[in-house]
Amino acid sequence: MLPIKLEVVNFLPYRNPNPIILSDLHLACLSGANGAGKSALLDAITWALWGKARTRLDDDLIHLGQAEMSVTLDFQQDGHLYRVSRSRRLMRKRDNSGRGQGTSTLTLFGWDDALQAFGVISGGVRETQLQIDRLLRMNHDLFVNSAFLQQGRADSFTMQTPAERKRILSEILGLAQWERYEDTVKGLLRDITQEIAVLGNRIVEAEQEIEREGLLKKQLEDALLRQAEQQERVDAAQVAYDQLHGADQARLAAQNMITEIKRDLAEGAADLRRTDRDIDDHHASLAQLADTLSNADQIREGIGKLAAARAESDALANKLALHASLKEQIARHQAMLAAAEAEIVAQLRGLERDIAHQQELVRAGQVVQVELDELNQQIDRLDNIDNERDAARSHIALNNEQAAGLRAHNEQLKDEMDRIKERVDLLRSTEVAECPLCKQPLSEEHQAAVVAQFTTEGRQRGDAFRNNKERLQELVEETRQFQEQLVAQERALVDLPRLRARQGHLEKQVFDGERAATLLQGYQQQVQQLETQRERGDFAPEARALLEAAQQELATLAYSEDRRQALRAEIAVYEGYQAEAEALRLAEEMQPKVQQALERLQEFRARLVTRREEKEAALHRCEASLPELIAREAEMRLRRQELERQHAQLLSAKEHVGHARQELAAIESLRHAPARNGSSAGMSWPCSSRFTNNLRLLLGTRASPQ
Repeated sequence: MLPIKLEVVNFLPYRNPNPIILSDLHLACLSGANGAGKSALLDAITWALWGKARTRLDDDLIHLGQAEMSVTLDFQQDGHLYRVSRSRRLMRKRDNSGRGQGTSTLTLFGWDDALQAFGVISGGVRETQLQIDRLLRMNHDLFVNSAFLQQGRADSFTMQTPAERKRILSEILGLAQWERYEDTVKGLLRDITQEIAVLGNRIVEAEQEIEREGLLKKQLEDALLRQAEQQERVDAAQVAYDQLHGADQARLAAQNMITEIKRDLAEGAADLRRTDRDIDDHHASLAQLADTLSNADQIREGIGKLAAARAESDALANKLALHASLKEQIARHQAMLAAAEAEIVAQLRGLERDIAHQQELVRAGQVVQVELDELNQQIDRLDNIDNERDAARSHIALNNEQAAGLRAHNEQLKDEMDRIKERVDLLRSTEVAECPLCKQPLSEEHQAAVVAQFTTEGRQRGDAFRNNKERLQELVEETRQFQEQLVAQERALVDLPRLRARQGHLEKQVFDGERAATLLQGYQQQVQQLETQRERGDFAPEARALLEAAQQELATLAYSEDRRQALRAEIAVYEGYQAEAEALRLAEEMQPKVQQALERLQEFRARLVTRREEKEAALHRCEASLPELIAREAEMRLRRQELERQHAQLLSAKEHVGHARQELAAIESLRHAPARNGSSAGMSWPCSSRFTNNLRLLLGTRASPQ
């Protein structure tokens, strides 16, 4: 692992220094006075990688007065560039009584050559720490006991137990890996021994099989002869079966034909019955149409008389409608004149009521004007008190806000003073020559200087604390005075809403009186105009003109109610011919169509009879040929069974031939294998070669072929 760059923020004595670049350095030396922060840089590296430093608690690593810190380290491992970033933040307790336990975050990045940027390659804190240990191939204990000597702990390795020193050296030298190699080689040797034993057994079996070669050749010749004879029997059975092949399909086709013909005959019989019924219905329809056509002259004469009576009745109906319309117009115009006069009377009554109401409003407005003037003076005085109350409320809110800020500041100051006091007490109580905070060497003079610095900072925060407390008391006193003033003002303003409501009511009465005086003059003028218009009859001129015109037109109209009643009775007598005329028209239209349909039905019936005779003849032929087809099908099934039996025997003969050939081929392959007396030398090389190859794969680049 080669460090490249180190960045720290609020870590031990460092607030926010510039990054430390180590990429171009092969050897670096840090120099400075005690307490300058040399060891803090090395602690930053170990804390970034493993979250461990010389202090007991991570929160003690945070710079004094700060709430969080972070360390970022760029390093190179196995030719790849990585970045690890670890941070910690202090948490306040729920009751704000002090500092709680802090929380840490850890992130690992890898350099992406394609993007030319770092990318996150980690998960949670625990998983990321394990990933860093695997990447560096060491944990913190191994690091501080091998590559890093902590200040004051140079004898860390020698102080370990023998078992721990052996474990650390084993991890450094990688001895555990060679133990795994030894176990793997022993397993390979066991496999080779077992394989040699198996191959010896196979050689004995091969020699026994070679001795049976003559017998197997004789069995193969017999099997080939039986196979040829069985093939001839199969060919003969196939020829016999082919002669009757398809007999079952012919029988099935004949039966299907018989079923189809019977179904066609049943459907034809049903069609013939329906056709006979349709022919009878058409004969009846033609008889009805002929009866209707015989009364054609009488029906046409009645229709003519009905048309004449309706024409005369329509003319009288038009006059009747005009007569009724004129009567209705006269009544409507008379009602319009009466309504117009009633409207004038109603307007006069309404104006009289409005005049009385406006006079009452004028008198009421004059009475309340004096009370309104006195009430306005009282409300003006209370408005001034209301403005003073708002100012007092603003002062109270401002004082409360300042007091809250001072209390929060004092809590922060108290927390800082407690922390300073703890550190001063810790410095004064220690007797060793090192700083109890950062574990660095500390002289007496340096200790006194640090104690003096912390004491000065504590005194400054104490002065600020007391000043804030005095100002807080002043604000409390001012707030109390404003609150007393506010109580008195609230008592004085209790009646203000009621007085404002009364003011609005009185102002409305005065306004209504002034507006009523103006309206009163207009109402009196309207009364004079309406009375003059009623006396002269100067209203609804259009209705009067329309009434006179309707009366004149009614006098000139000729209309007889008796003649209208007589025509109505005559129309009722001749209306029956209207339905008969429609029936006559339909009969004249339908008679040729029904006759044509009857002729088509008779032709269709003749075709149905001819088709039935043809189907019956075909049915007789199919039923006569069916027994012969059934017999041929039975013979075909017997021949097919015989063919299948011969095929099965042929397959058995072929299997015997194939089995004999397989055994002979196996014996031939055994004959070409290494002889038994040379089997050990012939097998030792492949086994040894495989063992060597597996060993090379196991060792990889760490071992040579030897």
